[in-house]
Amino acid sequence: MIIPFKKSKHPPQAFTLIELLVVVAIIALLIAILLPSLNSARRQSKNTICMSNLHQLGLTAVQYGGDNEDRLPWMWRQPIPVANPTTYRFHQYYQIFQFWPYIKDLNIYICPLAEGDNSVNKYLPDPTHDPTGYTYYWPSNNGSLFNDAYYKKRWWPNYPVNPNWEWVPWCYTEYYFNDWGDGAKDLLTGAPIPQISGGAINNIPFPQYAVTICDAVYGTSTPRHNGSNNFAFLDTHVERIERLHYYDTTPLTIPPDTGYKPLDYDAFNNRPFYCWGLTNTGIVGM
Repeated sequence: MIIPFKKSKHPPQAFTLIELLVVVAIIALLIAILLPSLNSARRQSKNTICMSNLHQLGLTAVQYGGDNEDRLPWMWRQPIPVANPTTYRFHQYYQIFQFWPYIKDLNIYICPLAEGDNSVNKYLPDPTHDPTGYTYYWPSNNGSLFNDAYYKKRWWPNYPVNPNWEWVPWCYTEYYFNDWGDGAKDLLTGAPIPQISGGAINNIPFPQYAVTICDAVYGTSTPRHNGSNNFAFLDTHVERIERLHYYDTTPLTIPPDTGYKPLDYDAFNNRPFYCWGLTNTGIVGM
């Protein structure tokens, strides 16, 4: 038997304006509660990528030493006589070329949290060849290393390159290889010490404290990782460290007789971070 359809005597009622506003308010409240957590998770994900990059670069530095008579990569330095005869400009982009046999992905050299004052892009040298003492994180297209890679060995994809002198914007690193080397001395005593840049791994007494590579622009007041930077050590582990504990410049801004003890010493009184693990007697490199 077919039952005929009957219309309801009570038609469905629509939401009232007040009910809609309550729903919108609840959704907005949930977004406000969840958004900080989502932002925190996003930053933590980027920090993890950075630490992974440094771990790979730290491993590569050790592997490079194993293939080159125990010597770590060397960051070429260029004197800056106009500024100071004892001041040098280091060519940090050397790490890209020296690591190329092991790392073919340029994204490994990019920290996802590098931006603004804590990115090397803030310190791009002046193309008039007077970069005011900044470290080079980019090669130029007339440099011998770049030309050897680009034209002879065909290392790079087919990127457009201006035949005139210019910086190569797509080939740079956001990481600082420890360039403490080649005649490095204790600034207090003048005594020579082991070096990281171009140094022999076996000459470094405490590899668990010796930094090989870390986030660049380490002296900024706003480090990339919520007041901290990431560091890869010679034993290949990676740590996140607060600025005062790796580069404490407080003694430069207060009278020496205040009794302030800097916070950036290692277990053997070496400071700052680029001197860590190099002696068991304590040295100061700043």
